[in-house]
Amino acid sequence: VSTQSTGVVMGRVSLALYLSLLCLLLGFTKPQESFEDEEWGEFDQIEEEFRPETSDHTEEPRIPSKKVVSTPRPTSEDLDPEISVETAGDGILVEEYDEDEFIGFEKEKSKPVYKPQNIEIDKNELILGNPGPSNYYLEGCFIAFIVLYLLNLLVGKRTNEQIARAWAKSFRNIFEENFSRVGDGPMMVKESHSQFRVSATGRINCIGLQAVLNLRRRHDLLAEFFSLFRSPKDLLTIDVAMEDMEPFLFAILPKYKERSYKKAYKDLESFGTPYPVSSLPEHLLVYTDAKELIPNFLHGDVVKTIDSYQDLIQFIWFSDQHPIYPKYKKLLRFVFKIPPISELEKMRLPIKMAIHFIDRVASLKLSSMARDKTLKIRAMASKAESKQSIQEMQESAQKRKMEKLQKEKEDLEKLSPEERFKRERKIQKKEAKKKNQMKYKTYKK
Repeated sequence: VSTQSTGVVMGRVSLALYLSLLCLLLGFTKPQESFEDEEWGEFDQIEEEFRPETSDHTEEPRIPSKKVVSTPRPTSEDLDPEISVETAGDGILVEEYDEDEFIGFEKEKSKPVYKPQNIEIDKNELILGNPGPSNYYLEGCFIAFIVLYLLNLLVGKRTNEQIARAWAKSFRNIFEENFSRVGDGPMMVKESHSQFRVSATGRINCIGLQAVLNLRRRHDLLAEFFSLFRSPKDLLTIDVAMEDMEPFLFAILPKYKERSYKKAYKDLESFGTPYPVSSLPEHLLVYTDAKELIPNFLHGDVVKTIDSYQDLIQFIWFSDQHPIYPKYKKLLRFVFKIPPISELEKMRLPIKMAIHFIDRVASLKLSSMARDKTLKIRAMASKAESKQSIQEMQESAQKRKMEKLQKEKEDLEKLSPEERFKRERKIQKKEAKKKNQMKYKTYKK
């Protein structure tokens, strides 16, 4: 009996311990579950009470559930720092819980958050900047530039065409009197908006004549802007390809452009010698390799024309070694400035002087001494040019050889040690073979 009673007692004690442990576990877990259920249950109630009425069916962000207590709105100083508080509307949302029930959990302190009110925003206010006319200054400048460029293009193009037509109308008769054929169909051919060309053939002592009007680039707005600083001129260039002429050089050029002309025309530096001529204006200089040409060319009418129209005469050049046209080495060139349309008649005598020199140059015969001198100068210049050409070829060959050696060296560095050794042995054998061939040729001689 004692044994049975002892077992019953022990069983009851064990049951009591199990029930106590179960109650203890339920005491730690059930309050947390009920708190969470209560919290999320109240969230739906608070969400419905404080949801703004809007026409659009948009989903509002979810906020944590809190109890609503109708008390006066406290300040931040009255709030207990141990209690997380959020305000909404006219009440205070207080999160109520016992910290002792959450032992082992970190305490999260939430800052007071106010629910935002509905703010109506005008979409027009979202536009960056003031939508006034000040935003279109840059676009207006671009449009103005394009319009100005197009207007300048039309006006400049028309102005150049008017100058070309007026020039052709004024001097057509001079070319028709001295050449049997002027132009191919129309007298003047338009090469570009600023360049016009007239060709004439059918005259003794010359192959043909070509007159080119190089006008200002009036159609180009940027060129017109830069012309304010450089002041370019409208120029007429007359080239005459001669059938035959003596070997000489004769040129009249302004002193202030001596360096630029010597750079452009190599024969001026190679053959010519400058001579001041008292009968010419002071700003003009004569270059020639035969001094006896000066009195032959600069006689009374020519000197008078040059002196009277010195503001129009830019450059006069006769040479049998023209560097620009290899097919026509014997060439006469005249460069005149073109005056305004109202003063085009000033060019009549300079153009006639250019045609006069065709027959004058063709009929000129140098003295034997002057001829020998000019031929000797040309031979020396040709020898020097040939020597310079050979030197340039040698320098070019040496440069190619160095580049080849450098490339071979770089290729050797990229190879492995074994491949590099094989390549070097191959090169040594090749060089030894060349040396043996040279020795054999020397021995045979």
